[in-house]
Amino acid sequence: MAQSFPNFISKLKSNVTPRRVVITLIVVITIFLPTTFAIATVIQSQLALDDSARIHTASLYDKNARLLFFEDQSADVEDENSLVDIFTTVKSNLEPISELPIQEKEREPLTVELKSDLKTERFICYFTLSDDPAYCTDEAGKHYTIQKSDNELFITSPFSETLYATSIPPLLSSADSDTIPPSVVSWSFLNTDGTVLPSQKIQTAERGLSYIFSESISLSFASTPDSCSVQILDGDKRIDCSLDTLDSLVLSNHDGIRVLVSAKWKKAEGRSFFGTATYDFYASIHNRSEFILSQDTLSVGEFAFVKITEVSDASKLSFKSDDASLSLDFIIDGNVAFAVIPWSILEGKDTVDFTLTYGASSRDFTVSAASSYSAISKDLRAQASALGIKPSQVNAEPLKYVFFLDNTVAPSEQLFEKTVSFGIENADTPLSFCNEYVCKSTRGATVGASAGGKVIAVGNIQESKYVVVDAGLGIRIWYLYLSVADVTSGDIVAVGDAIGKTGELSDTSKDGFAVAVSFENTFIDPDFIIN
Repeated sequence: MAQSFPNFISKLKSNVTPRRVVITLIVVITIFLPTTFAIATVIQSQLALDDSARIHTASLYDKNARLLFFEDQSADVEDENSLVDIFTTVKSNLEPISELPIQEKEREPLTVELKSDLKTERFICYFTLSDDPAYCTDEAGKHYTIQKSDNELFITSPFSETLYATSIPPLLSSADSDTIPPSVVSWSFLNTDGTVLPSQKIQTAERGLSYIFSESISLSFASTPDSCSVQILDGDKRIDCSLDTLDSLVLSNHDGIRVLVSAKWKKAEGRSFFGTATYDFYASIHNRSEFILSQDTLSVGEFAFVKITEVSDASKLSFKSDDASLSLDFIIDGNVAFAVIPWSILEGKDTVDFTLTYGASSRDFTVSAASSYSAISKDLRAQASALGIKPSQVNAEPLKYVFFLDNTVAPSEQLFEKTVSFGIENADTPLSFCNEYVCKSTRGATVGASAGGKVIAVGNIQESKYVVVDAGLGIRIWYLYLSVADVTSGDIVAVGDAIGKTGELSDTSKDGFAVAVSFENTFIDPDFIIN
């Protein structure tokens, strides 16, 4: 007969003894507790594994350790623009390799820092915009290949803009090779899949940035913009100009010139970038050129030297005069430019005005004629022509080197005595175009070169010989009344080298020689050269 439920409980209680309870507990603990602990350990390990694998933040740095992008996974970020998600995928698919290809080290490296709750990892990544493989290296120096699809995932994202040369405006550079960053930029570029990405990480500069220019403000872009405007604030003066005319500006306030450049590149087919950039900076100019004129009043036979300092390119020198027929030829010696202003530019005029400009430096000059200029000029030209000595008859190219005034010598006082000077009237010579020297020793004394140069002519006038030396700068020195010529055309002579031997002076019984000096087909006073 079946037991009732109360009877069953009563019987069970009678069978439960303290001893049996203890044995039961021991059995339960022995069998079930290890299993429970093992299961808990597995669950806990799995949770810890999942937590360590989950990246919370990602930071991207350029090769100069400058932070480009930072993302916290707790932020509300769309998947396709998530730096964390991109590098979680990149990291999970890395394939180990033994060595990093040497050429990959030449790529633009990016460093990514990935943080989870348990650790921080850093990778140096070498992504590529081409079809070549991409690579990375971890902190332990182990190398990996980045899957092609993961490389594509990164380079088509906004985070890859530093890999694109077109993600920043074309460089604005000075003639001194300074690169000037923009102050305000609105810029877009095309990535590899043809979509347009807005630039976010262009380095800009505050207006307080200052640059020092040499000679002039000269700027240029690596790629010419479609439109560009330039403003110069020079003290109270505002100058609107273009890039092409900057290096010809004459500026007054050299300590704090503000420069504003606004450039625009339009969106066009075949162009991988477009946008606008504004550059706002201060500039000062060093190595200012000085203009020096040796004399501002010229008599017959005289000439003036003009000197411009701190010149590196003679083609940038500008000479302007109301007389369009006037010009100056400059020769560079180191960083100094020289030109000769002959007395002949004043023929028929009382004064000549001209302006010299180099870069941002400029100076006005006035050269005046001496009162006796006109009459003496005509007499000298007539006499030189009557004697048959015309520099224009010598067909030779002038030498291209600088002529120095202190590189000349006068005839030795021990051997010669000057009896007739250029422009001096006496009984024998009413008006001379040369200096005559009488030999104080025996006949046939050696005549030395008063200046170095190239012998361009050796010839005869009546019973005597002459030698012409081109001394550069359009200056030619004529040695006359020689009995013997010791040089031939084409020879190069230095100061003091033998030119020839003295002969009989014209219409006299005296032994000696004469020196005439011409500048650009005009005879000038020899004393300006040989003394």
